[in-house]
Amino acid sequence: TEAYVAVCLREWVDEIINNCSRCNDYCNRFEKDIFITRTKSENPKIIILQQYQKIKNNHDSINEIIELLNIDEKDWYSSNCIKCVKESDAITDVLLNNRFEKCFRNLEKEVEIIQPLLIITSDNESFLHLSSQFKINQGSTAFFDIITINNSAIPILNFVAFKETDSKTWNDLNSELKILLSAEKVSTVRPRIKERK
Repeated sequence: TEAYVAVCLREWVDEIINNCSRCNDYCNRFEKDIFITRTKSENPKIIILQQYQKIKNNHDSINEIIELLNIDEKDWYSSNCIKCVKESDAITDVLLNNRFEKCFRNLEKEVEIIQPLLIITSDNESFLHLSSQFKINQGSTAFFDIITINNSAIPILNFVAFKETDSKTWNDLNSELKILLSAEKVSTVRPRIKERK
């Protein structure tokens, strides 16, 4: 049986992203191909975000996060803040900021479907995009701030802020991460999905 989250996401991609005209552009085909397959979980606890899909990096930054934080493959889902930047675009900060202003509702939908216990940004640019559209407050620990999306307060970790830290800090971070992920996800009603023929 196909995981419920994956079904919801696939239908969302088919119905929303494929027909998105917010930027008067079409989504990067490479992004669509990896959009669903970047999770092996029926109910992921973590969303890992990068700014946009850079084809040449082959998910190196996301793979590094998974390895350094020792995240189980059943716990994570990865996506991009901006869904449709193409390598042929003249990529500037102005273009990327403009794209995210039009694209952040798609991220809201992902959060609504997945209901994560934690969001991790893989780069400073992603964190800045999020802070431009969502309220982020300092958390009660040294590692996690709190972002509010869809009226839900979610811990957020800006990974690059700790990337060059010492082993004790890494150990402390991993300990807090285990405690955070040990919590049960709140059971709420997810978006209804259409009947399949």
